[in-house]
Amino acid sequence: VGSEMCIRDRFRQGQREAIGRFESDLDEFLKHVQWADIGGDRCCFWRYPLEGSWNKNMGGEPADTTHNVQQFGVGASMLACYAATGRTDLLPYIDGLLNYTRHYVFTRGDIADIPESMFTLQTGTLALSFLMNYHQVFASAPDEEHRRRAAEAFDLAYMVVYRNANVTLGDSDERDRFS
Repeated sequence: VGSEMCIRDRFRQGQREAIGRFESDLDEFLKHVQWADIGGDRCCFWRYPLEGSWNKNMGGEPADTTHNVQQFGVGASMLACYAATGRTDLLPYIDGLLNYTRHYVFTRGDIADIPESMFTLQTGTLALSFLMNYHQVFASAPDEEHRRRAAEAFDLAYMVVYRNANVTLGDSDERDRFS
């Protein structure tokens, strides 16, 4: 589908052919959405891979999952599309993914075999991009609900950064001038 910055640029530059390809890819992606109630939140997410299964070396069908970071990249791209077009049909997906993010960012972030996986860059980068884009798009929304959710997205993004930061309590090198 492309990164949200790429999508934003395509709309800004009026690249109709590229926008058409993106919207076609997005419409295909949306056909594969899954919905679930998680802790009282109506959440949407996508299976990875969208179709088929992982190959045998990667674990085959048992490795298929709905717990993946890639959907947040697509979510940020949906936000770029919404910001450029005002496509209200995207709002249930965008809001459903924010609801899912509430639960997802407190997990191990897809990497079950590494004890430190919850601190990986992969875990935070795409979710952080989605959350900050959500905040940017809806911080000045005309409706109170989306402004409230924009503030929540910012708070979740803050938590993602804080959780994934390598915190050093002491000075790692007292001989330099940095603390």
